[in-house]
Amino acid sequence: MSRAALSIIAALALALACATLWGAFQAKRADGWRVAYQAAVAASQANIAATKALRAQERAEYERKADVADAKHAAALDRARALTDVYVRSNRVQPSGSSPAAAIGEAGDAGQPADLSRSAVMVGIDDVRRAAEWQAYGIACHDWALAITAP
Repeated sequence: MSRAALSIIAALALALACATLWGAFQAKRADGWRVAYQAAVAASQANIAATKALRAQERAEYERKADVADAKHAAALDRARALTDVYVRSNRVQPSGSSPAAAIGEAGDAGQPADLSRSAVMVGIDDVRRAAEWQAYGIACHDWALAITAP
């Protein structure tokens, strides 16, 4: 063989070796990318699972606080209703359905004291009860808002 042929064969062998090494390098690099991608996917899935668990825990905590607030509100509402009934019995609150004008009639009308002033403000039983219930509701809302914002 001639020297030129040997040079060509050597060059081809060198090119084949370089191509083989380059292919092996790229395969190794692709394996590294695959491993890195799989690790990123696993980390992302773990992050999603942790976020879901945290949200479930926070939701359970808010639901527990809401249940406590509901129980406190029910107790406060019962207490307000009982105190309203005591107030109605002890303060001659006007019965529901009667008009204030009729209640402030002439002195000596049945059921009306003689010293009742025409400027007296008459409130019905239903209005007193509604006011007490809304007050209990407002206090319960305030307490609930404090409970969910407390650390």
